[in-house]
Amino acid sequence: MGLLVAMTLTGGADCMELADVNKGKIDDIVVSIKWGEIIQFGDIGEMVWGKRNCGSVVGKYLFTQRGRENYPWWRVVNRDDHPVADAEAITRLESEGHKIRNGRIVK
Repeated sequence: MGLLVAMTLTGGADCMELADVNKGKIDDIVVSIKWGEIIQFGDIGEMVWGKRNCGSVVGKYLFTQRGRENYPWWRVVNRDDHPVADAEAITRLESEGHKIRNGRIVK
């Protein structure tokens, strides 16, 4: 996750307020996730709003973006490294070299 740490983008507003500027910040982070890397919803919440507990807002937004081209939504996982409960996400992660056991990425 090296490069992503340097991309900390604090937003200052409450994370329940998903303004276009925050969506843009989330998008910038998601498209920067390289092949084979993963990041947690809470990590993105912390980068955008300065709060890890904003991960659920990130997850809800990403769910609406799953059809976008060149948008690696499947590389964002929950705090237990579980991918989105979706066969497509698991297939994509496995194709990038991740091992999945019991619905969780094994490191």
